[in-house]
Amino acid sequence: MTNTLAYTNDAQSLQVKIVPLYKDNYAWLLHNQKHAWIIDPGQAEPIVTLLKQLNVTLKGMLITHCHWDHVSGIEELKQTFNVPVYGTVGSHPDISHGVTEGDLLSLDNTIVEVWQTPGHMADHLSFYCEGQNWLFCGDTLFSIGCGRLKQTGSMPELYNSLQRFKQLPPQTQVYCSHEYTLSNLAFAKAVEASNLAVMAHERKVIDLRNTGKASIPSSIATELACNPFLRLEHPAIINSVANQLGTNTTQTHYDTFKALREWKDRL
Repeated sequence: MTNTLAYTNDAQSLQVKIVPLYKDNYAWLLHNQKHAWIIDPGQAEPIVTLLKQLNVTLKGMLITHCHWDHVSGIEELKQTFNVPVYGTVGSHPDISHGVTEGDLLSLDNTIVEVWQTPGHMADHLSFYCEGQNWLFCGDTLFSIGCGRLKQTGSMPELYNSLQRFKQLPPQTQVYCSHEYTLSNLAFAKAVEASNLAVMAHERKVIDLRNTGKASIPSSIATELACNPFLRLEHPAIINSVANQLGTNTTQTHYDTFKALREWKDRL
């Protein structure tokens, strides 16, 4: 059954603000003129600072998965704001509201759909806002890359989760949780040296990073053009993987994906 969790309706649409954490983490603050929700609060202090700057009240926390750099701020924020924490039931002691595939969160007038996107971890969630074309994908999809397998995740699960993301509208904004784009672009060039879109995007990202700006959000269009883990059908990538494996054997898309992920893991 779909579970809808609602707050008082507000005429103001939500906006997304980036919250840099640690060396290369990002949390995402969804807010209007009154209320805010934080996705993956890995630290409390930067989030509290932004809430004060915006003069908004925290109404809840959404958790994609429970690695320390995504959840370490939960306890302090709960003590300060006493708000619900949405995530996979039983995955963290501070999660108060278990959510799963197909559940809907109504954040004032913005509907957020819960997706199960396992792979990086078996209980990994993503949050999709169809009306706004927003995807908050944690550590499942990175810009020009994807998450590593950790603990309970599996390669087939990660492959299937990324295939699901490929079906989203090209204009969908991809809000992932780490600033890994430049290193991922270096791998994309090694895999598909002839891809001019990768070269152009690298120049854009270098300019952004040199001026202190984030490379995130990306878009599904950009990922389809540049991300080797979403381009498994392209002959240049198939051939590159075959060369790495030392074989001319025709591979399935999943075989290509598995070999790509293992190749990057060795770097």
